[in-house]
Amino acid sequence: MQAVFHNYIDGHKHNVFNGGAEVLMGRLSNAAETIGKALNESLRELAEKIEVSLAVLWEGTQDVPDQTRARLQIIKSVSELLDQLVMWSKAAEKASHVTPTS
Repeated sequence: MQAVFHNYIDGHKHNVFNGGAEVLMGRLSNAAETIGKALNESLRELAEKIEVSLAVLWEGTQDVPDQTRARLQIIKSVSELLDQLVMWSKAAEKASHVTPTS
């Protein structure tokens, strides 16, 4: 019985497993897309929290030189971070539109 089953699988493996990789890749793609959407939403929420937290930097600095320098450094750092996030988002979007070749 085991030999019959083995021979059947061996003879029909291309038909039995045909499309299995495509189904798996499709499901992985859907999972990646779902994770990407969740990550995007989480990053948006984080950005809002950061915005609220950084708002205090603009309140009552009275143009003290040290505060002005610190504020400019924070603005520079946040701008660099935002630029990096934009690049990552664009790369992720491009990667999600690439179809795997087999």
